Amino acid sequence: MKRMRLLLAGISAALIAVGYFASQAAYKAGTAPEYSAKVDRPEIVFLSLALFLAAVGFAFLPDTKEISD
Repeated sequence: MKRMRLLLAGISAALIAVGYFASQAAYKAGTAPEYSAKVDRPEIVFLSLALFLAAVGFAFLPDTKEISD
């Protein structure tokens, strides 16, 4: 379970970093409104919702090694 939580955290951090750097590149290129319109799509919203729900789900699942200690 710990690996799954770590994987979720890594994926989330990578997606946040990629999105941040992409938005900064769009700003510096002068295409921020176009970039904003591209990422304001249902697929991105559902991906963020899925990651959020997975994180909340993992918060309620106990770690089996912590219980046995």
